[in-house]
Amino acid sequence: MLVLSLGPAALLVYAGYIERIDLANLDWTGVGSLAAIVTILINLVLLASVVVGFQTVREGQNTRTAELMRWAMEQMDKVKDDERVVKTFSTTPYSTWKNDPAATRSAQQVTNAYSRMAYFVNHQLVDISHFRKLWGVNICLYWLLLEEHICSEREKFSDKKTAGEGAFVRSDFELLAHRLIAHFDRTNPKMLDAYLKTLGRKRSGNLLHLEPIVE
Repeated sequence: MLVLSLGPAALLVYAGYIERIDLANLDWTGVGSLAAIVTILINLVLLASVVVGFQTVREGQNTRTAELMRWAMEQMDKVKDDERVVKTFSTTPYSTWKNDPAATRSAQQVTNAYSRMAYFVNHQLVDISHFRKLWGVNICLYWLLLEEHICSEREKFSDKKTAGEGAFVRSDFELLAHRLIAHFDRTNPKMLDAYLKTLGRKRSGNLLHLEPIVE
């Protein structure tokens, strides 16, 4: 029983195949080389596991991004008619349509949609480049067109005046719009103003607010 407990080498010695093991004459260089090869193989296996894990995580992120983008496109499709209504009314001062039910309803629908989208960008759940390429200009324009409406809503609910001051109402929309306005003004300074001119509006001195174009 003792021999069995010692393993295969003990069995070979017991059977007479190995008379003695001379550790002093053992080729330790060969053993070291074998150990190095085994270590390299283990490291390769670990590296392969890391690569597979990274690819799995990236595929998961891509899938999540694709789902979010599909959802965002659905949101944009739902508010197309409301965007047209907002553009129609926004050619006149806010005071002329602030009490119009159709105009305020469309303004609410548009700002709700863009606020939900902006939330995902501001909390780094989707890369801003996706929204900038697809809806970047619209996000900027509708913030500028509806800023007075949003400020009126904040005042109605005793909210702060700006997102920087801690406003709750449409704060994500404001933060994303300001980031994108800064981006477009840096990379293509005249573009937003050209779009606004078609609506009879222009930006005031700080570039974040609108005023009518005086002919």
